Order: sequence, then C-alpha cells, then structure tokens
Amino acid sequence: MIYVSRTYVTRHGAGMLRCECPKEQLGDIQRDRTNEPNEWQGQLRYASHENGSGFVTEVQKDLLWLNKPGTEVSLFLTHLNETGGCVVMKDRRIPAESFRELPEIRETFSKFYLSASPLSEETAVTP
Repeated sequence: MIYVSRTYVTRHGAGMLRCECPKEQLGDIQRDRTNEPNEWQGQLRYASHENGSGFVTEVQKDLLWLNKPGTEVSLFLTHLNETGGCVVMKDRRIPAESFRELPEIRETFSKFYLSASPLSEETAVTP
C-alpha cells in the first residue's frame, strides 16, 4: 500500500480543519490549477500537520480495518519544494529526513518516497 501526503494539509469546503492557517505561513505554496475555487468545493484551505502521531492515525486505522499482517506500507511525501524540504507541523518544521526517523513514522511505513518537483502553470504534462 502507498499513502500519499503533502508536507502540509489541504481541504476544500466547510468543516473542521485542525491547525488551519494562511497558506503563506506554510512556505512558498504555488497555485494549484487542479484546486481552483468552484461552486461545489469552495476555496482550498490550508493547515499544518498537527504532529507525527496525528499524521499516522488514519493510516493505522486503515491497517487495523484491513487486517492484512505483513503488508508493506509506503509513504510518498510531496510538495517538499514548497516547504523548504520540511514537513510543516503545528509547532515546528521537520526536515524530511528527520521526519522519516520519528518513531511513529518509522513504525508505520516501511518505505519512504520524497517528491520536490515543482509543477508550474507553464509546465505541460503529457501521458
């Protein structure tokens, strides 16, 4: 299994968003053309991750529900280019290499992939 997460949190629409903050507080967040404001989803909102334990809580719930011992669980962490190579937590920024060494991260994920590739508006993506 591969879980994918940004170095920060996003959410569309109303509802609770823990650690919500202005996107400028997170880093150099680029315009995301796939998340433009619209009548169905509203504005894209931003937040930091609460902490390492909070980061893995939903993954651990999934793993308990699936009940598949021995399943390799990987994390693909994106948007490092926007946050200076760090995962943004409520109270600090953690360099990605240090983040992967947090006990709760190391215990949950057997493989760790990083992406710091910017995708600008001028970049064309072709299959």
